Amino acid sequence: MGINMKYEIANEHLTVRVSGRFDLDEMRKSFLEMLKIMDTGKASKVLVDCFQLKGNPSAADRYFYAKFGADELWKFLRAKKMSEVQFAYVGTEPLIAKDGFGQTVAINRGVNVKNFDNIDDALMWLGDGSKNK
Repeated sequence: MGINMKYEIANEHLTVRVSGRFDLDEMRKSFLEMLKIMDTGKASKVLVDCFQLKGNPSAADRYFYAKFGADELWKFLRAKKMSEVQFAYVGTEPLIAKDGFGQTVAINRGVNVKNFDNIDDALMWLGDGSKNK
């Protein structure tokens, strides 16, 4: 079973609803697809809703997904002459790790990202634009 993604874009805000079963290769492909949609919609704020995504990624999977995402995001930002994109990932354990390991990997590579367990908090954070608040 692959990863399914549904997109909504409004006012530079992209919402991505992810479903299926976590697979590192599929998630990498999905991230690249998400960058294309961001470009098309000129989105600078991204909410990734993972409530329908199943699985229990290993620490290595979390590291490699976050590292890949950060590397590809910086390529994208340089190519599009953008300074930053803000990402909010929303979901529950075990998919979103309570210790925030993947978030930390991405932040250490300069990505403005934060994990949440509810959409309202994620939207509030995206709305105010505070860096890693």
